[in-house]
Amino acid sequence: CSWDAEEYGLLGSTEWVQDLSKVIYDRALSYLNADTAVSGHDHVAIASTPLLHSVLYTATKMTKCPNPQYPTVYDEWQHYNMIPGTRPYIANLGSGSDYTPFLQNLGITSFDLSYTYSEKDLASYPVYHSVHDTFYWVKKFADMNFEHHKAVGLIWLNVALQIAT
Repeated sequence: CSWDAEEYGLLGSTEWVQDLSKVIYDRALSYLNADTAVSGHDHVAIASTPLLHSVLYTATKMTKCPNPQYPTVYDEWQHYNMIPGTRPYIANLGSGSDYTPFLQNLGITSFDLSYTYSEKDLASYPVYHSVHDTFYWVKKFADMNFEHHKAVGLIWLNVALQIAT
């Protein structure tokens, strides 16, 4: 889906969920969010409800890493966490993106996925919601060959396939 008015209180997704809550509650398995799919090319960042943790680990193990020093996204993600022998960190979802009405209002399991920057290099995604948040900026600075976009799409697809079967 593509939602309007996210920054004005998640109005688009909230109204849609409120209008169709019975149908969504009866039919939805999960809400898969990629609000800011790529804001950098350092590592993957994932926040999720616990029910999706295992499928996210599996999906990242199945996805070729766009950074050539790692075979899979999982391997890169694990390296970024720098705690040998542990699984990569999955944050808890709170609020602030369009998964909120699905999770908070209907209890629909959800995740938020993005390729991001290193916090030691940037304080935030520097062009977020500005006139400079353009195709040119993404191609020039964030994801020159769109390989990180492809990885996010493949993780998303692998999760969708796993929960559908």
